[in-house]
Amino acid sequence: MNKVLSFGMVGGGSGSLIGEVHRKAASFDRKAKLVAGCFSRSYDNTLSTGKKLGLNSGRLYKNYREMPRKRG
Repeated sequence: MNKVLSFGMVGGGSGSLIGEVHRKAASFDRKAKLVAGCFSRSYDNTLSTGKKLGLNSGRLYKNYREMPRKRG
């Protein structure tokens, strides 16, 4: 089976060290793809991080509570 897991990430926005490490580790074997996130308490940071990562702006959330409730 060559299924790819779609996942969302909480934390790890621009300026954090560990976020980039976790994203690289999750996608290393190409069996997981980041599709959503709430990367920071700062929505501006979340938006800029999501843009850098090439994510759809509709999948970027203001807080972690929104993310599991919405699908885009």
